[in-house]
Amino acid sequence: MILRMNNKQFTNTKCLKKIYPAHLDRLKTEFDQILDDSQYQYAIIFSGAIKHSKMDDNPYPFRANPYFCRWLPLIQHPNCYLVYQSGKKPILIYFQEKDFWHKSVEFPSSYWVKYFKVIIVSSIKEVSPHLPSNNKECFFITDDLVDEKYTNGINNINPINVINILNYSRTTKTKYEIECLRAASKRAVSGHLIAKNKFKNGASEFDIHLSYCKATNHSENELPYKNIIAINENASILHYQHYMKNKTNNPSSFLIDAGACVNGYAADITRTYAFKNNEFQSLIDAMDKVQQEIINLIKIDITFIELHLNAHEKIAKLIQQFGLANGSIESLISNKITNTFFPHGLGHFLGLQVHDVGGFLENSQGKKIQKSKQHPNLRLNRKIEKNQIFTIEPGLYAIDLLINKAKIDGTSKMLNIEKIAWLKPYGGIRIEDNIRVLDEGVENLTRDAFAERY
Repeated sequence: MILRMNNKQFTNTKCLKKIYPAHLDRLKTEFDQILDDSQYQYAIIFSGAIKHSKMDDNPYPFRANPYFCRWLPLIQHPNCYLVYQSGKKPILIYFQEKDFWHKSVEFPSSYWVKYFKVIIVSSIKEVSPHLPSNNKECFFITDDLVDEKYTNGINNINPINVINILNYSRTTKTKYEIECLRAASKRAVSGHLIAKNKFKNGASEFDIHLSYCKATNHSENELPYKNIIAINENASILHYQHYMKNKTNNPSSFLIDAGACVNGYAADITRTYAFKNNEFQSLIDAMDKVQQEIINLIKIDITFIELHLNAHEKIAKLIQQFGLANGSIESLISNKITNTFFPHGLGHFLGLQVHDVGGFLENSQGKKIQKSKQHPNLRLNRKIEKNQIFTIEPGLYAIDLLINKAKIDGTSKMLNIEKIAWLKPYGGIRIEDNIRVLDEGVENLTRDAFAERY
């Protein structure tokens, strides 16, 4: 039997059914320890509330609390509560509003239901009788500070010691989480392939975006982040946020950074394409080789910043090879010329959030790892461990703002302005894969998903 996500087939229900109990056991063990080490008797996790724009009743898109989704694949279910006490069956207070304005969520029925005591409520006022009577025995985990009507008088909200433990734990994934992330990559790749074909046929950014959503069976609000659909020079804007509705007269390049979700777990994939087989295509091929070389360096116990620094060495060689700047590898790095062309980090943790938590946590007690002064935009500087999942996404761009900064800093003499002028109409390149760390080597969720489609 196949699990259908909006009529699309992505992962096997039998597989999830088999591996979910072990995932749940890990969470219970984790919370048992937290409760045993504290004065609390109950952990209460809130799925989140719908928020409205000021002076209006239009809601913002709902994003479920990731700490809640780690227990339950209920990503479109506001006002739900998970109540956990050591040694007891977890309680799910399931909010099923009786409302003629909106469609109510369906009655829960899936592989996970039997592991919870499910209590149906139809209003927030019905929640309180099902919560522990002594608020001081509870801590409350939510996505942010919410109205008191949702916290039911509990004052211990998001205790930092608990959040540190959970954030540190979330950096290594269970088999259940890995399967969800695999499925998310497959879902995203179905959109990427359609997007590439639409670009090659001259579609606009807006048309490509719509085709991507259709191929992944995601509405815009269901995407894990706003798609980056950038043609030509727009590819130099790292988080390009618009979609040109008119076709580009002379398409040259296409950068797509777009993901997908399964059970709340995200894929984050980037590809860059040339419209013609030319020198820019050669630069893409060279960057693809660089990215694969970096991935081949991944091993347990090295730090992520070691990979990032190695990426800068490889980008420096690429800059030399294509004549974008002059100087030795050492001088291109020390004078921050590589930062001019590659200003962002090499990657980040991936999971229930696209930029997942714990990238600078040294331990579960909350000790922080210092950020690099040379590379302040790097989102991850942890030792690499088995079953971490993170992105590897080197890039190279012609960004006016950074080129002008190099002029101010006095390093512009190293830049080949004429060659940079060649690159500018193409914008830039980014290639991003989602990587799982193994005992030896890696599992490339992204490349495997592409391989299945060819």
